[in-house]
Amino acid sequence: MCVPLVLGATSDIVSTTYSGSLSSSSPIFVRPDKSSGRYYYQAIRVTVPTSGTYIFTSTSSKDTFGCFYSDPVDPFYPSQNLITTDDDGAGNNQFRISAALQSTRTYVLIVTTYDVNIIGSFVITVSGPAAVVLSAFIPSTSRPITTTRSPALGTTITGRLSSSNPIFRRPRGDSGYYYYYQAIQVTVSTSGLYSFISTDAMDSFGCLYSDSVDPSYPSQNLITTDDDGAGRGQFRINATLQYARTYVLIVTTYHPSTMGVYMITVNGPSSVILSTFIPSTSRPITSTRK
Repeated sequence: MCVPLVLGATSDIVSTTYSGSLSSSSPIFVRPDKSSGRYYYQAIRVTVPTSGTYIFTSTSSKDTFGCFYSDPVDPFYPSQNLITTDDDGAGNNQFRISAALQSTRTYVLIVTTYDVNIIGSFVITVSGPAAVVLSAFIPSTSRPITTTRSPALGTTITGRLSSSNPIFRRPRGDSGYYYYYQAIQVTVSTSGLYSFISTDAMDSFGCLYSDSVDPSYPSQNLITTDDDGAGRGQFRINATLQYARTYVLIVTTYHPSTMGVYMITVNGPSSVILSTFIPSTSRPITSTRK
């Protein structure tokens, strides 16, 4: 018998994690505590279903710096709508931001670095009275900052498939089994040919959709799938994407009930915006997981 684990019975704290990376294709700004310098950053929109105090903690091999805003944020005016910043509050050169958030408002977390021109991956853990919704985006600005930058080599996103991920019956999968998956919304600033390549220790499987995806109907809006196109059990999906359209990449596995860490690299004529989300479905899967 499958007995659901109710965390609220033993703890009032719920944790949400977000994985990302800063690269040479990330946008830049001048930090609010500085008058010069160029700092790569990632903007993450934050909404909460329950008002209360939430704590944002970074984990990275880099010396991170966090800026927390009430929405909207304009990177050219980094002190406007600023609530707080932190550098080393979590120790080990990691930031820790504690803030009282309202369920009716939208906030923005800017993940950047203490030193200029630093790139690398990071994980943000948010703890509070409820799970939060985190979505990456590129803020609009009244005066864009321009500088000489090296050509973009690709955009990356990292994450993990675990027993807490949603499940579905993937295309070309065994209909009698379920597969953990992560949905990633994809938007591009330039139309053209893009490649999605997985790198992980699992035998991964990729599905690319147009516009939207309903996990109960995994063949609907499906553009293409791939299993081993990148070799060594990794997928490679090549697709022509259009500016002003939205796509969804489903990261899953070849074998059912498989868990582990993954990294997706997207190469193309420009950087892309990648944000994880949980798709709505007309027929939720409630079966005991195998």
